[in-house]
Amino acid sequence: APEAELRTLVADTLGGTGDVRFERQVGSSFGARAGNTVTHLLREENADSVAVVTPQAPLLSRTLVDSAAMKLRTNEVVLGPSTRGRTYYAGFTEPIDFEGAFDAPSLPTLAARGRDAGLDVEFVEPSPSMVDGGDLLDALPVLRARFTAQRVVPDYTAAFVHEHGLDVVVEDGEPRVVRE
Repeated sequence: APEAELRTLVADTLGGTGDVRFERQVGSSFGARAGNTVTHLLREENADSVAVVTPQAPLLSRTLVDSAAMKLRTNEVVLGPSTRGRTYYAGFTEPIDFEGAFDAPSLPTLAARGRDAGLDVEFVEPSPSMVDGGDLLDALPVLRARFTAQRVVPDYTAAFVHEHGLDVVVEDGEPRVVRE
């Protein structure tokens, strides 16, 4: 059932699955699965670069992906910093030691693992993650500002925020999420 749901979601979002590759991931944790996938694609399938993107990166855009791809031409590791020391994007042209690399806080760990492997590490623009309710305090103002400025916003996330009237207000010096 989860595989069928994923295929349906991808087909609905992309208008088909003809150009999409689905593979079962192997590993006991997110880091293990990511590491196995990155290493396999780089070593066995001769990919030039591989990126791991977390599903909690609602503001990830084609511009950010393009910027990261350009940086991967001259750096072996490119990281997208997120809130609370997390990483929303991790691109590689060479494998690193992935054991525990995505455990919190992943950003300094991934950077250290890249340097430990003798690789150049670069960064792309920071972007908030949405893992829990507290992350809305970071993501909502960015999303609303982008919408107001008529810049690109993630369609589904923006629609959810709009439909539920979510916003951030500051009361007594403390920010909090509200519903209009």
